Amino acid sequence: MEHVPLPKSLSRGSTIAAVGAAGAALVWVVYSTRKASSGKEKAKNGPRAAPDVPDSTWTQVAKLSGGQGPFNLLAYARQMGSSVFRLNLGVVKAYVITGAEIADFLALPPMDKPQITYAKLNGFTGGPNILTLNGHEWSHRRKGVAHAFSDKHIKRMGRICVDHMTRWCGEVGDEAEFDIADEMLKLTFAMIIETSFDYELTDKEAQEFLTNMELGTAEYFGQTSDFARFFRHSVAWWFLPSVRRADRAVLDMRRSCMDMIQKWRQKTTPTEGTILAGILGNKSYKDDEERISDMILLLLAGHDTTAYSISWILYFLAKHPDELKILQMALDRADPTAHPKTVPELVRVVTEAMRLMPSAALGGARLTNQDFVAGDILVPKKSLVFCCPYIFQRSANVFERPDDFIPSRWESPTTDMTKCFAPFLRGSRNCVGQSLAKEETYQCAAMIVQKFDLEILTESPPTYCVTIKPVDTRLRIRRRQGLSC
Repeated sequence: MEHVPLPKSLSRGSTIAAVGAAGAALVWVVYSTRKASSGKEKAKNGPRAAPDVPDSTWTQVAKLSGGQGPFNLLAYARQMGSSVFRLNLGVVKAYVITGAEIADFLALPPMDKPQITYAKLNGFTGGPNILTLNGHEWSHRRKGVAHAFSDKHIKRMGRICVDHMTRWCGEVGDEAEFDIADEMLKLTFAMIIETSFDYELTDKEAQEFLTNMELGTAEYFGQTSDFARFFRHSVAWWFLPSVRRADRAVLDMRRSCMDMIQKWRQKTTPTEGTILAGILGNKSYKDDEERISDMILLLLAGHDTTAYSISWILYFLAKHPDELKILQMALDRADPTAHPKTVPELVRVVTEAMRLMPSAALGGARLTNQDFVAGDILVPKKSLVFCCPYIFQRSANVFERPDDFIPSRWESPTTDMTKCFAPFLRGSRNCVGQSLAKEETYQCAAMIVQKFDLEILTESPPTYCVTIKPVDTRLRIRRRQGLSC
């Protein structure tokens, strides 16, 4: 059996190196932040400085860590009532853009991602990945997989999605009840494994991989602060069973990815244009260890976010039966051979659900490469900026009744509404796989909504861990009369 590369984050011998790297990153961020703070001087003669959140550093860090982070950040945005405000997270001062100015910011020349904010993701994937890298290494890796998301290959993937959905609709029968998040996770995971990695998992393999991913994300992105997480993994790992379980889970995922690589290399005619083909054919990787880090990242991003997007679409429709009926009638009238995206009512529902509950709610972080003015507020060069869809997509200055599900608002959207809608972000560092995510979302949502009536049985407040997810939310589906798969 081929050796499975051990991720550096799981090697305890690398703890000293990790501490040193974290320290160097910390020093660099302190230097950059202090240098950026000189922008306050500039603001005296032009744009004003961003207002600071009045809470203590400790309170801000506590509120923004863990499962309530996006919701508390939105509360800060509304409390500050400014186009930009500034968080004091200790040595780091982070800016948050709250409205339509985000579109102009994301249109700036390519910006680097601050490594200190992505340390936990690198730990989860076992090393730097296509999401966290900067410079030529990031560019080469992105180009290597971008071809997999061309129109030609998206059409192929779409056909596979329809096949999966047809089987699923037949298996659930005329009536079924299930946890909406769990069911959509299993469905989308099976899709991305086949469409993007040219691999067919057994039910047991799929469940094991999903369990390992859940254990890993809970530990690396869970309810603790970054400092506590660093302490747990670098100092206290040996007496914390949950940390050891998470590390084993990550290692098991890497073994599964190595198995996919081996099976692909043994094929005489592997499917062309898959993500895996792009990764294995890309010579910018030094070894399979680096390839596996990107595989884990793309598997997580490719099924997790899509599953919850579909879950929230079904949730909102079940909570708004009038909107459900409007969409069902539109789908009934539509040409069955046409793509679901040609149905305007479905586009509006998907857009509104993604506006309210963007799966990647906190988006990403950027380091500004030039001064940027949002409204009358200066964001100085070399500043750390959080680009958070959950914040700017709920801007009360842009959206009327910003917290309500109103698909009809997208019949004639304003320019600012369009600027504020960016669940996959924009610019050169947007989500590379968004075309596949949209394809799966539209195909799955359209078939479920047209075939079934929806009812929410139980629900709990949502939580955040990598993505915003519905918690303990059970959905009952009943087949509409006269409709079969």
